Amino acid sequence: MRVNEHIRYEPDEWCPLHAILGVALQGAVLTVSTAMTIAIIFTAASGGGAGYVLHG
Repeated sequence: MRVNEHIRYEPDEWCPLHAILGVALQGAVLTVSTAMTIAIIFTAASGGGAGYVLHG
């Protein structure tokens, strides 16, 4: 068994588009959910009601 047999792509090769889009979507979901959680916590801590948090 070779040492680096499990490596799929070399550093100078591109990943498939679906892998790039999947990783980008995961990053976006983590970023948005963290920002929303912080905003909701600060709103609740400052005495804002649920009507202020819920925009719809």
